[in-house]
Amino acid sequence: MRYIVGFESEMGATEHVNILERQDSGYYEGYYKQVYSSSDDSKNYDNHKKFYQADKAQQVYDSEIFTWVNGDKFYADSFYKLNEADSAAFRVRYTFIKNASTDKWQLYEGSR
Repeated sequence: MRYIVGFESEMGATEHVNILERQDSGYYEGYYKQVYSSSDDSKNYDNHKKFYQADKAQQVYDSEIFTWVNGDKFYADSFYKLNEADSAAFRVRYTFIKNASTDKWQLYEGSR
């Protein structure tokens, strides 16, 4: 695949989703270049969390999952508990797509 994705985490909570693109110039330190961070799209990312009231819940740390649909679309799932002692969690799904007209990655707002 040309892209890899990962969550940027700090202090037990996920902050952002980062997308890196593989460069054609070979294996060296700059082989992958960051082409998107949800921090650039933080308003949409935060609004998505608020819509599902995940901003009021506790994130289940290290439970995030990425699912590639194709080379231009993937899902980033995060899980949240209402209370720390809960044995069940709910999922919030973020959909990222590569815009065909701009060739840039974006958080898809229609995924709610």
